[in-house]
Amino acid sequence: MGKIKKAFEDISRNRDVVLIMGAREIFFGGGGSGPSDSQLVKLFNTSVLLVDRYQRDNLTFYSLLSLNSFLDGRVKAAILNHAAPTGSIT
Repeated sequence: MGKIKKAFEDISRNRDVVLIMGAREIFFGGGGSGPSDSQLVKLFNTSVLLVDRYQRDNLTFYSLLSLNSFLDGRVKAAILNHAAPTGSIT
């Protein structure tokens, strides 16, 4: 974790934004034994732009609120993809 934090500090120096693509699941690593996305967010003490698949209104918004709570309010924006066209949500 120390090497990862040092690399992030080096890369982010004098930058306004650093984008890091996460794993498929924020709670788990990318299949290896590395840290999960949620561990990295907390290690870097950074904000999160979340990109998530739209599911259903209640489930999607509940998931976003729960994840934001889990990440101590670090989710600053969310992009929902795979949403149904306007007028076809039931």
